[in-house]
Amino acid sequence: MPVTICQSNTGYNRGMTNPLIYDLHCHTTCSDGSLSPTELVNRAAEQGVDVLAITDHDTTNAYEQLG
Repeated sequence: MPVTICQSNTGYNRGMTNPLIYDLHCHTTCSDGSLSPTELVNRAAEQGVDVLAITDHDTTNAYEQLG
């Protein structure tokens, strides 16, 4: 899964009028969240999230699981 970096501090895509939707603080079951990494990514996509940061405590296992 590619890592997306939001380079716009305005919250808007350059050249577009639609605001970016981002969640920069999410936890998975690898830490103290209630969704698996795959479930979290799928839920974010369903909600139209453009940029998602997984911020599990003391582990990067979620990223390893997502491949």
